[in-house]
Amino acid sequence: MSSRQRPIGPDIPPEVSLEEMERLLDTVAIEVVALGDEGWKLVPWFDWLEYQIAERRKMNATLDRARARVEHLAKREGVTVAELTRKGLKRRRRSPARK
Repeated sequence: MSSRQRPIGPDIPPEVSLEEMERLLDTVAIEVVALGDEGWKLVPWFDWLEYQIAERRKMNATLDRARARVEHLAKREGVTVAELTRKGLKRRRRSPARK
């Protein structure tokens, strides 16, 4: 499978933790090996789970970068993250649009 292809299947809901996804991938890997010559039948599941885990890690990394940016901005402006996130959008919405 090309690294650009998305395996077919639904996305795993956010309520399922990354740890649970990893355990499921371990289970599928064991089954692939246990099935021997028939293990190829589970390869699409394995690929799909690997893809889901990679996408979750990518999303978590993006959320971490966003949080770090807000923490840096709060520190720079001398406010707490809670103050910035509670008031920040209102304050920024009132700013005139730049052209």
